[in-house]
Amino acid sequence: QNLEPQVALMQPIPVKRWKEGMTVDSSMQSLWQRENDNYHIPRKEKPILLDDGNFNPPRYLIATSLDDADEDGKYTRYICRFHSVVLATHKDNIEGESRLLKRAILGETLSNYPYNPEHANFRKRGSNPMVTPLEKGHDEQIWNNIHQIRCPVPEKINESEKDSLIGAIASGRTVLDGVPSIYVDLIPIRTPARIDKEGYGIPGVKSSPFKPNEEWGDSHVLPLVEASGRWSNIPVCYPPKVDESTYDERINPQAETSGRDADVPPELVTKNKSHFLVGCVWASHSFSTRGNSLSTDSSTSDRLLEFLTYHLRIAGFDHVYVYDNSDTTESSKNTLKSVTDMFSPEQVTRIPWPHRVCNNNRPAHSNPGVRSSQYAAEASCRARYGSDTTWMATLDVDEYLILVGDEYTSLRHWLEHITETEQSTKILSFFQTRALPNIDTMVPYDGNPTGVCNGEINDGDSASSLLARHKWGKKLNRLNGTDVLKSTCVMKDPNKTYMETYNCEPTVHPKPDSYAWRAKKQIYRPDFVLNHFVHYSLVTRLILDKPLKESPRFAERRPYERRVNELTEGYLLHSKTTVPDSTSQWYNECPQKGDTTSKKDKCAVGIPAAEVLGEKSLREKGNIQMSSVSSLFESNCFRHSRVLNEWVPKLELALRNIS
Repeated sequence: QNLEPQVALMQPIPVKRWKEGMTVDSSMQSLWQRENDNYHIPRKEKPILLDDGNFNPPRYLIATSLDDADEDGKYTRYICRFHSVVLATHKDNIEGESRLLKRAILGETLSNYPYNPEHANFRKRGSNPMVTPLEKGHDEQIWNNIHQIRCPVPEKINESEKDSLIGAIASGRTVLDGVPSIYVDLIPIRTPARIDKEGYGIPGVKSSPFKPNEEWGDSHVLPLVEASGRWSNIPVCYPPKVDESTYDERINPQAETSGRDADVPPELVTKNKSHFLVGCVWASHSFSTRGNSLSTDSSTSDRLLEFLTYHLRIAGFDHVYVYDNSDTTESSKNTLKSVTDMFSPEQVTRIPWPHRVCNNNRPAHSNPGVRSSQYAAEASCRARYGSDTTWMATLDVDEYLILVGDEYTSLRHWLEHITETEQSTKILSFFQTRALPNIDTMVPYDGNPTGVCNGEINDGDSASSLLARHKWGKKLNRLNGTDVLKSTCVMKDPNKTYMETYNCEPTVHPKPDSYAWRAKKQIYRPDFVLNHFVHYSLVTRLILDKPLKESPRFAERRPYERRVNELTEGYLLHSKTTVPDSTSQWYNECPQKGDTTSKKDKCAVGIPAAEVLGEKSLREKGNIQMSSVSSLFESNCFRHSRVLNEWVPKLELALRNIS
């Protein structure tokens, strides 16, 4: 019930403008009255803003059929009012003449959707109605996680400049010294939510339980904007790309449009894309890990530097957009700006994004985590910057897209080959497993110990006595003649990269089909994917091209989406932080050599196998010196040869050059 008002906004309704001769319900007559007394102020205090009394807005009615609706109102939900402010002379009977700001209304349009959300839900395999009571079963409709609408810009002409409002906004001229001069008011058209799956106006649905005449009546007049709840003064900001030639087809309706599918959303129409491959990242200077851990992870700055260096300098990304979810108040220094400033604006754009995370529970929790800030950031990145790139990927700073194919020199090189040879492929999926931190790259934890790290590893312990004879002995302190390791936890070696530390896959490749698909990450074409949610391409252009076709829940049909071959193409290295307090007693929980009774899944660190991924046996070639620490325990993960021999050395060199 709490969601019904929000769900209703995702259900299109037909609207028409009142024309002379139309009949309306007599009870609605009062809604037609508009007091035009903007210049009479019956109060003592002086106003600072006056409404434009010259604007005569159209009146709107809810239509009872698609045929009865205006052409631009068949699938709408909002009135979009565009306005600016001008300095005007105000005459007051008491105080005389004064100068005040006056709201200049530039026009109104009706919103539209990139696609019909009700239609997309109807075509999803096995889905329930958008509003499903709990007693009828929970339906995780993540394809409805983001509310997307568009407000067409009015065709307002400035007679002195002979320019359109669209052209002025597209060129960036409406933002003056960083201050927007045009704003939008978003007025929702409120109706009760439809609770049947068949909805209204869905292609291929000949009959629906929803009866518009009974619900709305045949002459339902909408209230005045001034009498309606609304979001006011949304600024029209600087466009993502200032290039008027890009916007020719929208500035000039008569411009050449041949070769373009008419159903492609306008914001995804560009003649010359600036980029081939871009990344979107949502990150915060520090954060609490999901679940019950008491630790705060402040490694994002180091991770972001490594992430950007690898993907821009080695993998071949053109640009990365960083949505900074840190405390971005002016006085705060805890942001990611110091890292993004190390790269040129042509390569990295930082967007302050201080929107809160609703809750941080694990996905399997009865009240799972809701990261609406992340979901909105991803949708913003695709909508704002997707039109200017061929391929896009949404990643976390602890994720690396690793190239493994010997015939390619970089991830970009491989993707260029895909673009040329696989015209139908629009989505490339990298299956995901969480890598383990290689114990050979870790050191005893030397930070402020949490309670579980306060213990001591004494020489009398069977595992620690073995460790004392190897590199860990350097970290032992002499205490009353006894070797003691002062912390029971371990951490990443500060002199190692995250890529090297977490180059320890928990399974061989290819990764298991049974579960690795759930957290997949994707490189996708933003002109094909209309709604992307973290791991999945949920709604694509097929909803427009093949509107009667059933849609899978969390994947797109072949050949549009395919899995990346982890043996010959690439894989996703997920280096999610293993916090020190989770490694307490690792030396006892990780099975020692020959122990076949202990369970490996209790081991929080990675014990690398002698065999490596990407080679039959790298040890036989003499390229890897086996660690004396990991050799004490049963292995539980696998390194990849190309990461070890090529990408880590290149990353270390690139980081030194940046520093």
